[in-house]
Amino acid sequence: MTDVVRLQKEVRRSEEIIELLKPPTILLNHEIAILPVSGYVGRDSFDLLCEKSSQWLYDKEVETLLFDFTGTQKGYDGFIQAIHAFCQQLQLLGIQVIVTGLNAKLVQEWSADDFWQKDIKFYATVHQALHDLKIEIK
Repeated sequence: MTDVVRLQKEVRRSEEIIELLKPPTILLNHEIAILPVSGYVGRDSFDLLCEKSSQWLYDKEVETLLFDFTGTQKGYDGFIQAIHAFCQQLQLLGIQVIVTGLNAKLVQEWSADDFWQKDIKFYATVHQALHDLKIEIK
């Protein structure tokens, strides 16, 4: 294999890794974004998601984040505390956090946790949150 071919493969692999590391954040407008979390959430993947998302949200000057757990089945032990820590980090960056789509199990864990923040708004669906924010959905 020539050096050029090897380097091309390395570049392609690096581009794939970069793509995987991008947060799945959806920018609705210049001030509101949605961060969907789905499936089983592992500690490493959630930590990486938080790290990449916080920088992305800060760079885009997002004012409000809808943190959506509609597709989340369950998380690791300490998942709720990690969500709290991430929400607090975002609030320190000046980003209002709205949590949507918690399932019954996550709600039980959330409400049993002593550290949860009462200044976070909760909605059953993203649609409800957007309606309250006066964002028109087409």
